[in-house]
Amino acid sequence: MDMPNEEPRRRRLVPLLPVLAVVLLLGWAGWSALTAVAAARDADAGRAAIERASERSSPAQIVDGEPLPDLRDAQQRFRSARSRLRHPLLTPMRIVPFLGRQIRSADALTGAATIVTETAIDAIEQGRRTLQAPRGSGSQRIALLRSTSKLASDAYERLRGASLGPSNGLIGPLARARREFGEEITELRRTLRNAAIAASAGADLLQGPRRTLVFAANNAEMRAGSGMFLSVGELTTRAGRISLGRMSAVGPVTVPKGVPVTGDLADRWGWANPSLDWTNLMLSPDFDASAELATRMWKAARGRTVDGVISLDPVGLRGLLQATGPVSVGGRRIDASNVVEELLHEQYERFPESVAAGTRREFLGDIAVAVMQKLDSGEWEPAALMSGLADAARGRHIMIWSARAAERAGWRATGVGGELSGSSLMVNVLNRGGNKLDWFLRVDADLSIVPTANGSQGVVRLTIRNEAPAGEPRVVQGPHPDIDARAGEYVGILTVSLPGAAGGGRIDGVDRLGIVGSDGATRVVGTYFRLQRGSVRTFVIRFELSVRAGSMRVEPSARVPATRWRFGSQTWTDEIARTVEWGE
Repeated sequence: MDMPNEEPRRRRLVPLLPVLAVVLLLGWAGWSALTAVAAARDADAGRAAIERASERSSPAQIVDGEPLPDLRDAQQRFRSARSRLRHPLLTPMRIVPFLGRQIRSADALTGAATIVTETAIDAIEQGRRTLQAPRGSGSQRIALLRSTSKLASDAYERLRGASLGPSNGLIGPLARARREFGEEITELRRTLRNAAIAASAGADLLQGPRRTLVFAANNAEMRAGSGMFLSVGELTTRAGRISLGRMSAVGPVTVPKGVPVTGDLADRWGWANPSLDWTNLMLSPDFDASAELATRMWKAARGRTVDGVISLDPVGLRGLLQATGPVSVGGRRIDASNVVEELLHEQYERFPESVAAGTRREFLGDIAVAVMQKLDSGEWEPAALMSGLADAARGRHIMIWSARAAERAGWRATGVGGELSGSSLMVNVLNRGGNKLDWFLRVDADLSIVPTANGSQGVVRLTIRNEAPAGEPRVVQGPHPDIDARAGEYVGILTVSLPGAAGGGRIDGVDRLGIVGSDGATRVVGTYFRLQRGSVRTFVIRFELSVRAGSMRVEPSARVPATRWRFGSQTWTDEIARTVEWGE
């Protein structure tokens, strides 16, 4: 039996129910908003931790495990963010069309970030164990490379499970985060895939048997994207062991007439007879073309078939010496701190006469042989070797070509293939004076891209300074007996490799280009010039692009000192490639 006052109490409560529902709904919405804010805070903290880890990602730092604390912090933050976004009280919001899409997107992004950090942690931990394994025997070195290849391949596959969620209808911050994270994952997967291919190619090379032609390139006398090939020898690899035979000057290696030069190399550079003169290889930066021709020249000259070609300059040797430590050659201690200056200038002070050229080149070759002997003995640190080789490869200071297509793809994947792409831009100053003045040449390039009625126009303003001092040995400052020039005068060819689709390449004030036309994936324009000691000259190169927005890759020239570039507010030196973007 109801109490007498029960009905009036119900009547009083009924009007309060909608108010209570609104209060509860507002409270749920407020809690949901706070949860979303907390999840975003966790995600931001995770991203900051990843950025800190990336600053400690050199091979040596990875071997020491330095990125791991920050990566584990990021892992925890992303897990926390995803847990908040998956709280049961947020479930109703997932079905709301607009809000639900934002929650699902944030959930997917934090999930993908968790996969990335977990993969990175596992890869570093396994990589540390791999790099600390014994490497004294040939079989152990091959096993190290095979394990590295598998590790990179496994990480690549794990990242395939990283879904980024919905892509349409996202608010600005989420859309931007998804786009940037997607680009980062794509680049990371590409890097891992390339690392797997490259490590496999390295293992195949060590497994052998292989005979590879090795050129010592001299950056004091430049070619395109390479120093001049002045010394040569054969590197043999078998069952993980390596042996570099005696390096000798290229001059006495006479190549009989009849080795054909084909394609763009013949069309652009056939006049220089590159199939007869080793020093006229690499007039084009297309390493594939010069390396393949070199193998046929060697076959004609020596009667032996080689499986590939390696170009190694003093900066490349410096990268190897970082791993092996110093070597003693000719009573001198050569290490990573002095090898570049020693080979590009100091040796000419000690051997000043042209008749001593054979001694100098033997000295350079002896350094290379000594370094290879230490590599073969296992006296090197894997992290230092990886770091040194990576730095050298980025600047084209070591390039490798293989006659085997699969191995060639591997070298390209690791960045040592020396090829240009259709979006490449490259500036080169080729020495034609028979001297060593490139050590004193300063090159500055200012790039601008402006819109036009039909697309864009690219302009490279190139300033070249000849800072050669007086009193240098004749072998450095010239003149060469066969060249009509003054002492300290730079005689050269300026070439600019433009993107393959570029049109209208021209140089202001040059009525007739000395070099023009297709060159592999690029289009080259060039002109001859002379520059007296202490003089400065500026060239302006113009080219047309059919698009108003795009990107191009400014390639390294392998010059020492490096070319200094400017694009808008960006400045850099070309030890590494730089991608520039323009337009809308």
